[in-house]
Amino acid sequence: MYLARYFHRNPIKALFCQRPEEWEYSNYRDVIGQRHGTLCDFSPVLACFANDPQVYREFVLDPLADGWEPRLIKKIHAMEAKRRNEKKA
Repeated sequence: MYLARYFHRNPIKALFCQRPEEWEYSNYRDVIGQRHGTLCDFSPVLACFANDPQVYREFVLDPLADGWEPRLIKKIHAMEAKRRNEKKA
């Protein structure tokens, strides 16, 4: 997870852009659904985020991502519980 975040934030750190989606040589826009490219299969990493590109986007943009695991786990559990409840209804 953190390696993917590093890759997507690296152009910002290098001052090539201000936001990860501005760097055209990255698959970040593909991952968050803003572009449909074929740079690589990101599904294994996205699976760590309940297959929700928005959750991954929040993780990448969060300046305090080092403490993200507890919040991520709570968010994923809540999303999974919501999906289970929707299937029951």
